[in-house]
Amino acid sequence: MDSTTSNAGAPVTHFIQAGKHRVRYVEGGDDGKMVDANSGGKRQKPRAIILHGWIASHQLYRKCWAGLGEFLHYRAVDLVGFGDSDKPSPNDVPYDPKWYGEQVRHLADAWGWDKFTLIAQSMGGVAATEFAIENPSRVEKVILIDSVGVAQPPPVLGRILQAPVIGSALFQLLGGTKKSLKDFLVNDVWYVKSVYNDEVLTDMLRIINSPGGKEAAYATMMNI
Repeated sequence: MDSTTSNAGAPVTHFIQAGKHRVRYVEGGDDGKMVDANSGGKRQKPRAIILHGWIASHQLYRKCWAGLGEFLHYRAVDLVGFGDSDKPSPNDVPYDPKWYGEQVRHLADAWGWDKFTLIAQSMGGVAATEFAIENPSRVEKVILIDSVGVAQPPPVLGRILQAPVIGSALFQLLGGTKKSLKDFLVNDVWYVKSVYNDEVLTDMLRIINSPGGKEAAYATMMNI
């Protein structure tokens, strides 16, 4: 396992080999004890794996690190295909729900974590629920935030991008532009428009335009 020191106040960054892929994650909230509000005594902090949504990374939770660390020993992951984790070709991996559930298992096994809570947003909710269904004895709680899983028609642009042949070509052309991603966030993702900021957009642009980023993003869109 490789690790690097983060900026002051930020969690520490690590890389680990989980199954066939190298995965980046950040860790915060020491694996120690916290004061129990009810008894006044101390108890072990719960362990939690935190998962992000589509074309995102662990940075999705950047404003919550301090609060999360008070109550949890957490590891926030860049899912395979996103962030700074490996981005294998869709010709080699399926990028579907079952496969993402297996990636969570590989991580937990690599860390030696037997039981933990899962906190997951949007697409990450698919990985969390798939893991929980297949490994119920290893899950303390599942906390889902705007999770994928409720069937509903995609927006117009999404339907166009899912069209055979032309959809993939359009995604390659438009998927990594600042305007297309900003329009996606403002019009299709956030109900409260004021939460948009350029920091989120910059991280997404970096992820999708990194080697293999567009291919992984398109594959997950089609398969999840």
